[in-house]
Amino acid sequence: MNTTPIPQAQVFLNNTCSLKCNFCMNKHIKNQSSDYPWPWENKGNNLKVGRINDIKKYIDYLIEMGVRRIELGTTIGEPLEHDINDLNEIFKYLEINPNIESYFFYTNLTQLKDKHIEIFDQYKKLQIKISCYGLTSKQFKQQTGYELWNKFKTNLKKLVTVKRKMKILLALRAPIKNDDQQLNWLKLKAISIKSHHDVVFEETAIHFNWKHTIDFKKIKNQKPNQHKGHCGMIYTDCGILGNGDFTICAWLDVYGDGKVGNVFKDTPKEMLQLRQKIINDQNNGVFNNICKYCKFYVPSNIEKADQAGTI
Repeated sequence: MNTTPIPQAQVFLNNTCSLKCNFCMNKHIKNQSSDYPWPWENKGNNLKVGRINDIKKYIDYLIEMGVRRIELGTTIGEPLEHDINDLNEIFKYLEINPNIESYFFYTNLTQLKDKHIEIFDQYKKLQIKISCYGLTSKQFKQQTGYELWNKFKTNLKKLVTVKRKMKILLALRAPIKNDDQQLNWLKLKAISIKSHHDVVFEETAIHFNWKHTIDFKKIKNQKPNQHKGHCGMIYTDCGILGNGDFTICAWLDVYGDGKVGNVFKDTPKEMLQLRQKIINDQNNGVFNNICKYCKFYVPSNIEKADQAGTI
């Protein structure tokens, strides 16, 4: 069976995040931890993270599948709350691998520490993508549960002090509703532009219901989205969850309902073939429930996917 390439994929880090974002499923998962069979390593202070040796195995596995860009972290979890020594070791592991072009993570930036800045300076392949969840104290608290707007601004100023030139994405995850918010967004841009870094801006205020609590009985009369051909996310958002399950959409499918195999049971070659079967099914109009009702479907384009995730 001929298989299509995987330019980019995700690797699970942790499920730990201090924020309580109203659109995120992290709180939902913590309340149902018994239904979430991922192996944890307790690092103290209730910090539960993926085991370092498992994470390295997952990285090696993806490289063998042809992946060249790695996103650290699946849908949930804040990478900057990961054990800092483990995080440094993972960066180093990726940095020295000649098969890896780049690696990145998304962060809310509220947990940035001086030690992180020191670490970021060391790794040339590392890129950082920042999610901004509000443009005033009130708006930030409405979305995250905490008044951390000023801390976010302070940490952004701190981040751009990294000495090496770094690729950064600053993504606005909140709607601009008034002049104050518009002005504050321009100020954040100014902080970034004045730095020596290569900064890209994004404005995406749409949130998906990541709580994954869709009752399909209630929506059985709802018509599925009109998907034609396989989803382009398969090229950039497949990934490995904490227990080794390989899912075609690690961005949304954090429970592994759409898994196609497991890295401890299937070889990389077998996994590529299992993934290809999903692609073939979708090309024939067959989508599982997660994909069928998803609002983030994008038509496939391998040429664009080959550049997706880059800044």
